[in-house]
Amino acid sequence: MIGKISLFLLTVTVILWGCLTLSEIATAPLYNACFIFISLLLIYILYRSTTLPLSKVISGLDLLKSQDTANRLSKVGQRDADSIVSLFNSLMQSLRDERLKVQEQDHLIDMLIHTSSIGVAILNYDNEIAITNDKMAQLIGAENSQAIIGKKLIRLNSTLATHLDNMAPGDSKTIRIEGTSVLKCTCSSFIRNGFPIKFYIVELLTDEIIQTEKAAYGRVIRTMAHEVNNTISGLVTVLDIITAIHPNESEITEVAQSAIQRCSSLAEFVKSYSDVMKIPQPVLQSVDINELIISMTPFLESIVGKKAKIQFELSPNQAIANIDKVLIEQTIVNIVKNSVESINTTSKDDGIITITTYDNPSKIIITDNGNGIPDDVSQYIFTPFFTTKRNGHGLGLMFVNETLRNHNCDFKLSTSKETGLTCFSITFPKVFDQK
Repeated sequence: MIGKISLFLLTVTVILWGCLTLSEIATAPLYNACFIFISLLLIYILYRSTTLPLSKVISGLDLLKSQDTANRLSKVGQRDADSIVSLFNSLMQSLRDERLKVQEQDHLIDMLIHTSSIGVAILNYDNEIAITNDKMAQLIGAENSQAIIGKKLIRLNSTLATHLDNMAPGDSKTIRIEGTSVLKCTCSSFIRNGFPIKFYIVELLTDEIIQTEKAAYGRVIRTMAHEVNNTISGLVTVLDIITAIHPNESEITEVAQSAIQRCSSLAEFVKSYSDVMKIPQPVLQSVDINELIISMTPFLESIVGKKAKIQFELSPNQAIANIDKVLIEQTIVNIVKNSVESINTTSKDDGIITITTYDNPSKIIITDNGNGIPDDVSQYIFTPFFTTKRNGHGLGLMFVNETLRNHNCDFKLSTSKETGLTCFSITFPKVFDQK
């Protein structure tokens, strides 16, 4: 509309200019005044109809370039231009709403990831960890999530990270890490900007697996103990009768006594398995781990014997923990016995077992320079009844595993490839009133 008015005024100006030029009564001042007035009016109208809308278009492009969706363009009073301004403002509002929606969703996803009890890791286009949470960092063995962000899984010194790096999208498997943790690992992917992005989910199944295993072998042990004990009782009764009938026949008496002794050994063997099912729940009390180790020193030295020596590196500060003293003492004894047996299987005469304590949080680390744990065995060391000893029953570490879990301890048993030392680390739950 304004464009048509501008064209009309331009025509009128030209006609008026011609008339004034041909008019004999026209005077130069009147002519000049009219021409200047109409020219200024025409310039203003042209500014309103062309320059101002164009400046709004430029302002809109600047807003788009700077991704500023908060500001809006103002109308110019021209119908065609104002319709474009309204359309632009509507578009900017839609963009702003969509951006806020995406930001809210990203914030929600970020909170879910970081508060989840499941380990999550999302990679970027270079297969580096872009987003993860502290749970994943803990499972990998890092201090926190920031310690692994920006790194490739293959570069992390972690058994779990190696397993994850070898997984392809769609893979899912259950793995056992260092014999203590059972993990369900899932690898998947999603599309971002036309490219697939891998992510991993790691779920800790240890407690569920342990409860299932314990219920299963508990039923087997109870059934076995019942049948064996009933059979042994009847057999011992018969042997006693035979001995009573033939008291003067030394050969029969000797055989009967040998059989009775064998039955007694078998009963003790079955009882040892039954006792594993009867490990009591810990009765917690505040104990200084340093004092506990000092009180056990004479007994531990007697266990070690002459082929190795035991040394102690105790924390200068009190290492307070809430523990069942009797159960933890037996746990330490079992670990030291394993260290002694590992050293005895070597040709070394300089075996060393070191017990180190730390405070805040309280921790015990028992190391030895024995044969170590082979890679193909490490994932089974805490499996019920698993043993590599010829005459072993797999009950020692089974007891240790059960006791430490009942104390809510973090523990780890592994052999360092760099030093060759085998290390059993036990970290007790933090005592918050500890000084």
